[in-house]
Amino acid sequence: MSDFEQFVAIDFETANRSRASACAVGLALIDPNGEVARTYYTLLKPHPTVSYFDPGNIGIHGIYPEEVVGAPTWEEALPAILDFIGDLPLVAHNMDFDGSVMDALAEIYGQQVPNRRLCTLRVARALNPYEGSKRLTCVAQHYLLDYDFEHHHAEADAITCGLIFAEMRRQHGDETLAKIFAGNQGRRRYAGEDGQLQDTTGRIYLNVPYREKEAAKSLGARWDPTRKLWYVLAEKVAPPMGPGIEPFARWEPFEIQ
Repeated sequence: MSDFEQFVAIDFETANRSRASACAVGLALIDPNGEVARTYYTLLKPHPTVSYFDPGNIGIHGIYPEEVVGAPTWEEALPAILDFIGDLPLVAHNMDFDGSVMDALAEIYGQQVPNRRLCTLRVARALNPYEGSKRLTCVAQHYLLDYDFEHHHAEADAITCGLIFAEMRRQHGDETLAKIFAGNQGRRRYAGEDGQLQDTTGRIYLNVPYREKEAAKSLGARWDPTRKLWYVLAEKVAPPMGPGIEPFARWEPFEIQ
């Protein structure tokens, strides 16, 4: 039996740029025939320390703070989520993001999702490097042709990711995918013992509310287009502080298992 014969696709939406601010999660169990066997979806009430809803994020996923008032926290939803996943591998389209959400939630609530992590974005980049954008919608068009879905709804995105990975297995074979995953590198959030939050490149990443972008720029923050985050250089300037502007993430390399 292949390591990928059954798997669970996962997708998160966040309330703001903090990876710990998950406000929705979707899961899709894909069976050995490459079909959706079951799904799971819930809104999540973010932890009070990261509960601010950035208008930019709301504009992407359409989830408003009043909608999550009665939703479970990640801690409350996790038993059902772990039961749904079992010991199956997890697949996401950009596991660097979804994996960092799980790591950030584990830092707050103290329980990690231990399952192996796989990434359809990395497969798309490895096998189709010259075919333009590797966004979920574009990769879906490539592998699923006329497939249509509600992008940025966590359940719909998880289902789409799962169907893409099933089609990748069919077209390229598990041996090819295993070679790609053997070399995968990702990034993990963590807080330094000295409380200084930065990454190995010397950047301190910031949680910048939508309305405070100009204030952040005036205080020396720069934009990282890859991670889609504001940052300052730790060696040259202290983190710019203002309304809601604060450092939130430190990163280090890790191997996706």
